[in-house]
Amino acid sequence: MEKHERFRWAVEILNVKPADYILEIGCGVGLAVEEVAEHLVTGKITAVDKSQGMIEKAISRNQKNIEQDKVKFVRSELLAFKKHNAKFNKIFCFNINLFWTGKSITREISIIKSMLLKEGLIYIFYGPMVGVGFDKITSPIRKNLEKEELKVIEFVRQRRLKCCCFVVALVES
Repeated sequence: MEKHERFRWAVEILNVKPADYILEIGCGVGLAVEEVAEHLVTGKITAVDKSQGMIEKAISRNQKNIEQDKVKFVRSELLAFKKHNAKFNKIFCFNINLFWTGKSITREISIIKSMLLKEGLIYIFYGPMVGVGFDKITSPIRKNLEKEELKVIEFVRQRRLKCCCFVVALVES
């Protein structure tokens, strides 16, 4: 089975624990879910994607993990995804442009905040990036997050893989 180094790196950054409850936004074909599920015992990962085709591929790829009740896939856009009773200690996404292209991310962040445990973290991954990609996204992402009362507590850059991650926490009020 093919493994993707950037998703292995992401799982290291996520520091997945056996009992974590994780949400992935924009799961694509489920590569990251597959990597995360290997570390879960009592925890679970829920993954959403707006594309029916991607969800079907992700389900096919992760059938074993679904049968073990570690993984659940939901076809939905973030704004339509309602899991009011679900709380996650880690929420992550890979290459979701909203965070740096969106003029306002208030509605999306409101949904994310409603599902994040108070001490939970958000991980925003990008890559692989070429040229001045990192420079282009870093400032807009930080500004958008600050507007939404979120704080970048760590910025991790993996130069060889040309990837980065913004580790984000809720601002304590």
